[in-house]
Amino acid sequence: MKVSLIIHFSFLMLSISSLASAMNGRGRVVFYRSDDSSATNYEIFENRIFITAIKKRSYFVYHCKEGVHAFNINMREDLVEELWVDANKVHYVRVKVERQGSKFVSKLVLSDSSEAARLLNPRKYRKILTGGKYTVVEHTQKKNPSYSIFTDSIRSRISIDKIAALMPKNRIGMYFTAALGSENVALGTSMDTATNEIDTVRTSFGGGYGFRLEYGRVLFRHIDLALAWQIQANNETPSLYDADFKVRMSHWSISPSIILPFRHPGFRWLLGGGIDYYSRPHFKINVNSTLDKLNTVITYQECVGYHTGTSIQIIGSKMVSVIFGVRYYQTDFHFKSATNNLHPAPSIATPNGNGVQFSFGYAKHF
Repeated sequence: MKVSLIIHFSFLMLSISSLASAMNGRGRVVFYRSDDSSATNYEIFENRIFITAIKKRSYFVYHCKEGVHAFNINMREDLVEELWVDANKVHYVRVKVERQGSKFVSKLVLSDSSEAARLLNPRKYRKILTGGKYTVVEHTQKKNPSYSIFTDSIRSRISIDKIAALMPKNRIGMYFTAALGSENVALGTSMDTATNEIDTVRTSFGGGYGFRLEYGRVLFRHIDLALAWQIQANNETPSLYDADFKVRMSHWSISPSIILPFRHPGFRWLLGGGIDYYSRPHFKINVNSTLDKLNTVITYQECVGYHTGTSIQIIGSKMVSVIFGVRYYQTDFHFKSATNNLHPAPSIATPNGNGVQFSFGYAKHF
């Protein structure tokens, strides 16, 4: 029993010592709101210096030196609350919002630790990490905390780098792509039996639809690097009921980018380029008409191309972002082999895979 008591006392003293060391001789004031009555954000000031904006069911931890501090709401002189802040101690100030008639009235109320512990449940409250024009709020309701970014009409402004630093460096994303090829290859003609109109059947080796998986990492403050694998496919235009022409390819790409400054920290703008490696692109032809029958696969040599592009990440939380992108890519394919000893026309033997691609996807950050 005595041994157990000594161990518990030792741990208690160690915890107190660690807390005092972490606070480093400074006091902490926790501003919090426990009501859902008003969606208005109340700005907290100390001597006309903005501290933070308190939202409903949120709290903010303010570190300050020992001594007398005068806090107020929205710089109103009638809402000033003076507080003696002790070093290495936590003080609680509640932003109390009450309804009086048709409007809401706010004031600062000092709270003791027992009342704050009863009202301030971290599982149900959002922790405000920074103040300034852009307010970052941590949501702790979930197992893994997430972060939201709000824009407030506040006088102070914080650095975008502070918000970017909260985002994890790594991400894994998946994208859906649609591309327009710069060159259309004529494959033949078809006739509409209803109108007797003759159309030229074409396909593009640079266009089509696809899917991309990507791993990215922010290497330095303004440098990003991404590694991706993509598949892309395209069919003939107009589509035929008795023939099928399919272009299929997959490629790896590496893309270094510059992270450009953006006015809103909820956005990240990337501009860069990279190299593409195409592995075994092929063109499958299947004709099954009454006049002709052909079933062959044309294979092209593995080749290297390049791309340039830009993308914008819309950071919805710390874990997920939505990404829109556009890129221009260029490559040339060269005939390698074909089944049935087919010798394709020059336009099919050496097509180019140039095009403009648009992408939309999601990325999970970690």
